[in-house]
Amino acid sequence: MLSHSHLLLRCLAAFSLLVCLVALPASDAYTVQRDAAGNEKMWDLTNAAELATINDGAVQFHIGTTPSQYASTFTGGVSEFAAMRRGIQAWADVPYAAITTEYAGLVENPEASGTDEKNVIFLDPDSAVLDDSTLAITTLTTDAAGTILDADITLNDRDFAWDTLGNRTTGEPGRPYIESVVARHVGFALGLDRSFVGRAALGEPIGPGSIRELRLHSDDRAGLAAMYPASEFADDFGEIRGTVATDTAADAEAVQVAALRLSDWQIVAAALTDEAGEYSLQGLEPGEYWLIAAPIRPEEMHSEGYANATTGVFPQVHGVATSSTSSPSVFEVDAGAVIATGADFTLSTNTDDGFEPNDTPTDATPLALGEAAVGRVMDASDVDTFRLDGVAPGDELDLVVLAYAAGSELDARLTVIGDDESTVLVSPSPVDAEYLPEADDVDGAAFDFDGHNLDARLEGYTVPAGEGPSLYLQVDAFGNPGQLGWYLIAAVRPADDVNVSAWASSLTLDPPTLDAGSAETATARVETRNRYGMLLGNLASVELDVGGNVVVMSESPAGSGIWEATLNAEPAATAQLVVATAAGTPLAEARTLRHTGGVDHDESTLEVRPVDGLFADGTSQARIRVIPRDIDGTHRYDGDHDVIIQSTAGNVGSVSYNPQAGAYEATLTAADEPATATISATLDGNALAQSATLAFDALPETAMDPPDPSNGNGNGDGNGNGSDDDLGTPQGMCGSYAGSAPALLLLPLLLLLMLLAAAARRRKSGAVIP
Repeated sequence: MLSHSHLLLRCLAAFSLLVCLVALPASDAYTVQRDAAGNEKMWDLTNAAELATINDGAVQFHIGTTPSQYASTFTGGVSEFAAMRRGIQAWADVPYAAITTEYAGLVENPEASGTDEKNVIFLDPDSAVLDDSTLAITTLTTDAAGTILDADITLNDRDFAWDTLGNRTTGEPGRPYIESVVARHVGFALGLDRSFVGRAALGEPIGPGSIRELRLHSDDRAGLAAMYPASEFADDFGEIRGTVATDTAADAEAVQVAALRLSDWQIVAAALTDEAGEYSLQGLEPGEYWLIAAPIRPEEMHSEGYANATTGVFPQVHGVATSSTSSPSVFEVDAGAVIATGADFTLSTNTDDGFEPNDTPTDATPLALGEAAVGRVMDASDVDTFRLDGVAPGDELDLVVLAYAAGSELDARLTVIGDDESTVLVSPSPVDAEYLPEADDVDGAAFDFDGHNLDARLEGYTVPAGEGPSLYLQVDAFGNPGQLGWYLIAAVRPADDVNVSAWASSLTLDPPTLDAGSAETATARVETRNRYGMLLGNLASVELDVGGNVVVMSESPAGSGIWEATLNAEPAATAQLVVATAAGTPLAEARTLRHTGGVDHDESTLEVRPVDGLFADGTSQARIRVIPRDIDGTHRYDGDHDVIIQSTAGNVGSVSYNPQAGAYEATLTAADEPATATISATLDGNALAQSATLAFDALPETAMDPPDPSNGNGNGDGNGNGSDDDLGTPQGMCGSYAGSAPALLLLPLLLLLMLLAAAARRRKSGAVIP
């Protein structure tokens, strides 16, 4: 039963929907949902004892037993219920996040109710809140302070022929995948809002065929950890803070600032400015970055808090003025460091592309190596041309056009033209050794765990013989002519940068543990790279400090820029800090070489994920991991042991060693009948002291006869144009009455009507998130 205090809070929450008549919205780091009063919508992990929907830091989700009408046509090999469970699991155990997710059981006759003390995910065959173009909706119930009390996710089983991914790597074209959509909406249920980082799980609205959400993007992980930080979060990651204003001196609210990592040209995280124009990019891995500020599309956000977003500005890369070309500012982010100065932007309110006209090589915009510019493709016939000077045959260049990954709607294409203004140069394909006349998508596979990337990028492009000293780079819209917008273009010759990057370079130890007093050795390996990720060879010296002793490394025959040294086991148990210095530059990341006792089967551990079990469907899989440890419990990265994993139910696959995790791993496929599996392992013939259990839960019955896909609006065949697009979020009465003086006189009546309506639907407050 709900306490009186909870009932009062939920009544107050209904009133909060009317506050948008008089209150100003606000925004915060990353895209965090906010109510009309500016409160962040978050789960309160400190007061979880009063909420049945929270258990020891885990947000619990139930699954409705309503089957999909299209279950008999699934090609993924798992049921809709197992797929929903996998979508929940996608957000479990996010590193550095103090919150997790878990499956909590089945619910019959599910509904999106804010008072049932259950977060429910379910398929709805006939929902009044789902239109025929919406895949799913998340309904949040909050109190007056923005604390989330309940979250329900409704999937549209009326208008879409769903499918499941299962354990495949290919899928049925055109169908939406339950795992993908559920994973995306679980992120919304945790309080995150829409991301404009294209490859993020919370990025571009899902269309049929996309499964990128099963592997969370760094922006998703960083956003969740920033909202619910574990104690180590601030120590292991960096942060950049700044302010965004306009050239009219006005603060710029809800402008996205994105971090572009130079070593691999990836947008890794983004943040939104608050009402004062301030932003905070948290959770940045140590590295070197460019920063890009750009307006968002507030109509695609889920929260009232972004209604006042600043949109009438031109995007900008930090250090490069609008309508100019220059070398961007480089921000060097170290673990635990906060960059609080030098990261401010002033955006132009002149939204015209100042490079126009530059449609042909004759009127091309000069762009030097190492420089960047921000332009805009204005219409389907617009072609922007840049002249790149100072190149020679054999030069290896990185040519980058970035738009989609940073939130632009542009589907960009890059064409390289020779110095004679007529020869179209070829571009290396990322797939094979053949050559293409142009660069289109970085990743053209729609069915791909890493997600779709519509940007154009040529890394390691070799200038052909006979070309130079100039090249022409042309940018236009590819595919759908309606996908127009802004872009960042950059061209670098990585070989020009001869400086060691402390962040892009790496140090590894193989193995990182040795038997004390033995003849075992470890190989220390250093890869010296510049900020663009290029290996740098022939340096003056690369040295290791191993517990206070200096070891000089030798350049490896494996390749220039790779350095190695052999480290011997110490006579007694100890731990040595290993620090690398390359050409006088200390690398940012240090390692620890441990000298321990041998592997101990009593201390070695066995882990099973997910811990909350599987459905007994004969196809769902869990991961079993055996971690070798010594007598003190220290993790041993030893890959030369004999490990056998057994289970009393289900089927265990072959065991393999994962050197990155330092663990022996196998998959456990669920039984096809309900059971509780006891999982055990042996290490070099000795049984581990630890075992584990995993429940295989009974499945609800699944409908076998799907409706005729030809009926309805045509989406039933899986080829409709629907998405879980972010439009249509109810804003209370804001849309009709904001700023209206007569509306303020109707507040008591409106409040009464809303309370009655909410009571009738058993939903006291919240936002419905499609």
